[in-house]
Amino acid sequence: MNKKKIVSKHPKKYKVKFTLSNGDVIELSSTRKNDKTTELDIDPSSHRAWTKKYDLSSDKGGMAAKFANKFKGMMDI
Repeated sequence: MNKKKIVSKHPKKYKVKFTLSNGDVIELSSTRKNDKTTELDIDPSSHRAWTKKYDLSSDKGGMAAKFANKFKGMMDI
């Protein structure tokens, strides 16, 4: 009998760690191995889409800043 090694079609998954901007550490699955903890600058605890803060101060001359100046006051709810 000729026994062949069974090869999985699925990639191997590894546990990777991320440090959020508030200091919390989360562990996710990834196909990329990483022994270091990755620190995130922007995450759900600090991103304006989830915090409902429309602070456009980081975008001084871009499209978002032009929009904010054009419709100043309409975003204040």
